[in-house]
Amino acid sequence: MQRLPWNLANRIYTSRGGVRGEGSLNFFSFFDISSVDPSFVEVLLVIIPVLSVLFSLLSILVHSHTSHAQRLFQLLLHRHRQGERRKEKKHVDQEEEEEKKRKEANKQLSKEEEEEDGKKGDLGELSRDDGDREKKKKLEKRKEDEEEEGREEKDAEGFVRIALLTAHPDDEVMFFSPLLSLLRQFSKTFQVYVLCLSTGNAYGLGRLREQELYRATELYGIPRENVEIVNDEENLSDGLTLWSADLVAEHIDKFLTKHSISSVFSFDEAGVSRHPNHISVYRGIRRVLEQRQRRAASWEEDEEGDLLQLAGKTSKKECRQPRGVFNERQAFAGTRDEGVKKEQEMKKEEKASSTSFDVYVLRSHSLLRKYSGLLDIIFSTIECRNRPERAVAVSLTPLTSIRGMLAHRSQFVWFRWLFVFFSSYTYSNAFEKLVIASEDSCDKPGRPSQKIKTKEL
Repeated sequence: MQRLPWNLANRIYTSRGGVRGEGSLNFFSFFDISSVDPSFVEVLLVIIPVLSVLFSLLSILVHSHTSHAQRLFQLLLHRHRQGERRKEKKHVDQEEEEEKKRKEANKQLSKEEEEEDGKKGDLGELSRDDGDREKKKKLEKRKEDEEEEGREEKDAEGFVRIALLTAHPDDEVMFFSPLLSLLRQFSKTFQVYVLCLSTGNAYGLGRLREQELYRATELYGIPRENVEIVNDEENLSDGLTLWSADLVAEHIDKFLTKHSISSVFSFDEAGVSRHPNHISVYRGIRRVLEQRQRRAASWEEDEEGDLLQLAGKTSKKECRQPRGVFNERQAFAGTRDEGVKKEQEMKKEEKASSTSFDVYVLRSHSLLRKYSGLLDIIFSTIECRNRPERAVAVSLTPLTSIRGMLAHRSQFVWFRWLFVFFSSYTYSNAFEKLVIASEDSCDKPGRPSQKIKTKEL
């Protein structure tokens, strides 16, 4: 075999007294690839491109994990800030109202004191001064207590409150593990609440599965007091039957109101696995949104009536009269302006709080994509491009899902192992914002009817 040119150095080395032969130490022989097996070189030529592709894929997955987390947090924090601004405005209005009442009380008190001054002498004046000091101390103590309560409420409301709605114990691990894993990493910002609408007592394991749910949620940093399980075997039993949408909506509405939730995550209309109980949860949360939409629409009509009342008019026709035209109703309306304005502001506040949370539903996939595993991160990333109402939560390993399913030992049978490793829901959760769109139509004169439909952007 023909030697490469750099073997000339080896010849010079041996000509100067070096020993040439097998086993001899030769620095330049390290660079001699003429004796390398050609098959090994071919293997390297295959392995190096494969490793570069794998490295590129890993970098894409890591970048997707970071970018999707940032996007999801922006959506959640935006809704939370809107609620905080409403609460702050309400708190300021309450303080102004209390200050106004306090000034009126002080005026009344000073007026009474002036009347008492004419009746009482020096002894009465001393006793009155003592009473004033005592009242002042009580007012200061009351103000300090109110400020302390306000600080406690602010500390409690500092969290972004997230609700997860499921149908059975183990749904939170099998389908929502990437979301819960992501929120657990930022537990100082997000506080998660779980509502499970059944005990999973299809085979008489209801009590055991309740305890398993508590253990699994603790792995995701969710305390037991934040988990609520509905035990209604008669109406919400685990099985292949649809639940009453009104009953599910009633439980969901109470839960969301109780914990002041700002964002909700649940199943979509296909329920991921076409399970009737999953679909029932979706229909329940949709019913809650529809009811609040109708309530807000009725308040809009009442608000329009208040505006007419405030102007001293009884119909829209009177609103179109030319400027400068004065009638008797307008002259009488001045005495009611303040009360109507206050009532109108209260209704606006109720309307704002009626739809103070966003709902994100987990997108159902086809069978092939459902078991695409880690590759679904790429598919979800492509789907979410230029779609601001979509969000993705990503988990790069199945370890958290395995730990969660180990907490549900009664359900972790052999085929669930395969599900955890190959399911796309182990690695990515693609969510879509649920929006209830209302269309006004003038079917009845003077009273537009509300047509409510569901639209997923």
